[in-house]
Amino acid sequence: MRYQKYKTRMTKISKVLNALYRFRIPIIATIVVSTAAALTFTGLNGTAQSVVMSQKEFQYGDDVEAFGKSTFGDANLEYSLSGKNEWSSEVPYRVGTYDVRAVSTNGFGQKTYSSSVSFDISPIPLEIELVTKINTYGNDLVFDFPNLVNGDRVDEVSYDYAQNYYTDNPFGESDTFKTSAILDTSTFKIIDSENVDVTYCYVIQENTFDIEIKKRR
Repeated sequence: MRYQKYKTRMTKISKVLNALYRFRIPIIATIVVSTAAALTFTGLNGTAQSVVMSQKEFQYGDDVEAFGKSTFGDANLEYSLSGKNEWSSEVPYRVGTYDVRAVSTNGFGQKTYSSSVSFDISPIPLEIELVTKINTYGNDLVFDFPNLVNGDRVDEVSYDYAQNYYTDNPFGESDTFKTSAILDTSTFKIIDSENVDVTYCYVIQENTFDIEIKKRR
């Protein structure tokens, strides 16, 4: 009885082994393909693919909008001044030409990078307004700069008057006279919130303002 059970069991095992041997090539091929597919999926999962930007031309003060894409998901971004190859996650905002790339970690724990995309941040015209359009003789003029961005401030302003301001009696028989104030844009200095000189981020043109001067009482 025991021998018959043993014989039956061995027969079944023999059939299984014969079947495995007969189909060994398809079975091995299936295992190889499955393993390769699993490794490929693991390697591709999370691989940085590309950077998506709605535009590549920005002005100083604009928000730089970019998105990183990886296989099956999103990716982080890194930025560098073009040609510097010094990458940082800090989004640039000052004037210059920059590169951005996507960075992600794949299934093997390795960092992967996409090709970089270049974009420009260009300077903006500085708007200048004369606040004291009527000023008392000898008082300083007050100017306003309504389109300063990023917490910037004008640190130095220099101006001069037209020649008639310096005559012996510019008022004549009147209590007021009209002249012009000319800004010396070569002395302009604009500082940002980090005390960095960002004058180059603005286009500053020479400005002349008409002004009325009244006598000091």
